[in-house]
Order: sequence, then C-alpha cells, then structure tokens
Amino acid sequence: MGWWWVAVFLGLGLAGAVVLGLVAWGVVKKGFGVLSALGEASARSGELMAQVEHLPAQKPAHSVMDDPYALRAQRRREQAKLRKKRARRVAAQREARREQLRLRRAMG
Repeated sequence: MGWWWVAVFLGLGLAGAVVLGLVAWGVVKKGFGVLSALGEASARSGELMAQVEHLPAQKPAHSVMDDPYALRAQRRREQAKLRKKRARRVAAQREARREQLRLRRAMG
C-alpha cells in the first residue's frame, strides 16, 4: 500500500464535504427566501387588516324577525288572505251545488 490511498480517501472526503456544503448552502438560501416571502406576506396582511379596521361599521339590516309584533301582524294578514280564499272557494262550491240541484229539478 502506498500513500496514494490516503490521498484518494482524503480527496473523496474533501469532495463529499464540498458537495454537502453546497447542498447545505442551497437549503439555507432557500430557507431565507421562504422566510422573506413569509415576512412580505405578513406585512401585506397587516396592511389589509389596517384597511379593514378603517372601514365603517356594518349595521345589520332590520329584520322582521326582530319584532314579534310585526310577525304577529304579518301572520294575521296571511291568515286573513287564506280565510278569504277559502270563503270564495266554499261559496263557489255551494253555488255549484245549488246549480246542480236546479238542473236536476228542471230535468226531473
């Protein structure tokens, strides 16, 4: 054996260390890029939140559901409409029955 084996192993070790160093440097560089992008996104979200805070407060639209008296009045109106419809229908049926009886008496 000679000293050249030692030189080969040292050269391979040095080459491996250089490759690992380059890979590590790439990973670190990529990490810094991700962190800077995250910082920019955080700053942008802070700006947007500041804009949202300056918007006027939203007032809820008035809802009929808020007022039980309005609900009761609305229900009364609907019930009155239904009663009128039913009364018309019953009156029309009653009139149709009377007409049928008149026709039967006239025929018979």
